Amino acid sequence: VARWSHCQGPRGGTRGRGRTSRSSSSRLPMTRMPASRTVAMGTRRWHLITCVLSPLVGLAGCARGISLAGSAAPPRLVRTLNASPTERAALVEALEVITGEQWACRDCAPPPEYPRARLAELRGVEPLDAQYAAELLDEALEEPLLLISLADDSDGSDGSQPDGGDGHAAMDARHVASLVATHERTWGLRRALDAPSGHSPGGWTPDRATLSARVLFDGAAREDVDNGMLERDDAPADADSEDFAWDVSEVAVWDGVCDEPLRAALLELLQTGADFYPAASTLDPADEAAGPNPELWTRALVDRDDDPDGTREAPSSADGAALPVAPSWTLRPEVARRLCPPPVDTQHGSGSGDAARAEGAGRPAAIVEMERRLRALLGHCDVCFSPPPFAAVPLLGGDRDEEEEDEDSVELDGSLGGSTPIVANAPQMGERFLWHIDGDPAQAAPSPWTDLHGSYPNRSPGRPRLVSALLYLNKEWDANAWGAPTRFRDPPTGAEVRVLPSPGRLVLMDQDATHTVTAPDVAAGAQRARFSLVWKLCLFPTGPTPPPGEQGGGAPVRMSSEPTARQARAAQREHVVGSACRRLDPAGRSETSAGGAPAPLVIPPP
Repeated sequence: VARWSHCQGPRGGTRGRGRTSRSSSSRLPMTRMPASRTVAMGTRRWHLITCVLSPLVGLAGCARGISLAGSAAPPRLVRTLNASPTERAALVEALEVITGEQWACRDCAPPPEYPRARLAELRGVEPLDAQYAAELLDEALEEPLLLISLADDSDGSDGSQPDGGDGHAAMDARHVASLVATHERTWGLRRALDAPSGHSPGGWTPDRATLSARVLFDGAAREDVDNGMLERDDAPADADSEDFAWDVSEVAVWDGVCDEPLRAALLELLQTGADFYPAASTLDPADEAAGPNPELWTRALVDRDDDPDGTREAPSSADGAALPVAPSWTLRPEVARRLCPPPVDTQHGSGSGDAARAEGAGRPAAIVEMERRLRALLGHCDVCFSPPPFAAVPLLGGDRDEEEEDEDSVELDGSLGGSTPIVANAPQMGERFLWHIDGDPAQAAPSPWTDLHGSYPNRSPGRPRLVSALLYLNKEWDANAWGAPTRFRDPPTGAEVRVLPSPGRLVLMDQDATHTVTAPDVAAGAQRARFSLVWKLCLFPTGPTPPPGEQGGGAPVRMSSEPTARQARAAQREHVVGSACRRLDPAGRSETSAGGAPAPLVIPPP
């Protein structure tokens, strides 16, 4: 069973917009399964487990009853909300298989504030064991059931939970909210960016930033959500229902967020290691034509093939032959991890909150300052690091006392456990890259994240929104001569948006937006690299996360606040491209070049 689990695809769907699933088969993408765990594996073999292991559990129970001769301890209790009898029986059986103890299950009445909440409270069960139980239940559950592990001496609440003495007390709303927060802390699902108290060096404030362009593209009809990014004056001709919903991806190009002192400090950090990583090189960070420092950088960055059916453009030579995609420059894994938040401790939840991080202690000051500015710029929502399974986060606790050191974890496309939450890249002339997406919550592999949030399209109402923040770091970049734009593509029409690099320019993009890196042109020289840093982010609605069954509704989390979007529209800095135009123009008209292909929209330097 353990071997078979690595050959099966994950549960979960796609948005239905031409995306291809690139998910890993492991339920715990941030760590390898411990070899000692020979049961509690597999996603599509519940029938096998119940048929093979159930008799063993029964025999073990009989033997236990005989040996104890009437002195058996009472079964341990698991409490659930809104679980069916079949689900409760499956949960009890899974826990008995994993722990070797007897269990009983009681379904409590949900609180009025959360009438549809679905979760299970597991006292005295290690977090990894709770995930093994979830693995066993993946196919038995009718809907996701959140399994929350608690220490023996904790009820997981803040003192508001009535104490019945026997664990049979009903769950009130504060207790349910506390259980959800415990799950988020345990697995690092909602780790806010560092934002130390006090003012930014140099007195930076968000009013110094300029939204140079707001681009809406990749439009699609959905039944469940209208993300409100476009004016609703007219609907497409085929919208014959009041429930019609229109969804578009967004790219927001900001200038003035990263000023010259911060840009210089970040590039020096990546080229010399500064004070956070000992590098023996005396390389001058101002000499950008010399390329990346090989003591800190390695050619190990690749973007996975997100187009196995060949429906998108691929790099090719003049005669049409496919060109190989070789690894490009990225920071060495041990260097990249110094930039990222600390590992998640599944036993104590360390590294999951502002207090635990001690306001960015141990991380480079320039990185923390940039995160302070990102949080200030997006002050209308809670800005967090992308959690597993969308980013590879080191895991501590359980059977593992050491941080996972995976040298193969650095990838340009970090959508499903591939990259660290912060990635650096430095493309050079002659390199080739593929179209890809950074992540999509509709393609998430089964994990603690999907147990809480399920599978849903990005930008769904009231749901966390996956966003990437790309920051250009070169001191000077002749975009007209050296090129290297970040290209975005509207899959339905082939329309393209090209954002040209500029010193300190910040590009916020939806992670499910199709895009690609472009190598510098010949005029840049063989060694000159276009340096950049990428933060993989998750934007949460303000307020606590509701439990499964209660999520959704309300407005989608906005990448650009409503006042900012109105200002961009008034200043004619908002661009509606490709299929997104159908909301305003049912015919889908767009400007075309002489050859008939959609003319690319170019966002120049300020």
